[in-house]
Amino acid sequence: MNSLGLIQQDKKQLDQADKDLQSALTMQKTCLGTNEHPLFIATTLHNLGLLRREQGRLADAEAEIQRALAMREKWFEPRHPAILAARRDLAEIRALKASVDATPAQAAQVKSNQGVP
Repeated sequence: MNSLGLIQQDKKQLDQADKDLQSALTMQKTCLGTNEHPLFIATTLHNLGLLRREQGRLADAEAEIQRALAMREKWFEPRHPAILAARRDLAEIRALKASVDATPAQAAQVKSNQGVP
């Protein structure tokens, strides 16, 4: 279901992607439990966070990726690629949130720092 959600997201079918990722998360928690296989859950949470970002739901995106990062930090070294990716995505979401609340001049500065035209 996680992969199906990613396919739907890639096809810009965001409502269906949301349903598929939520179903994946529910199944993982039910079948695997949160303690036995947290990395599967962390991956799905991260994917949900990226979907929330695309939907413009930045506060939800930040919360999902923060949860994924916290789970991954219990299992991986600080320089592991999964942790670095989560930190990068979290920083991007926080910058987007700041630009939404910023004046037009501040928003342009944030975009130029991220290489956004």
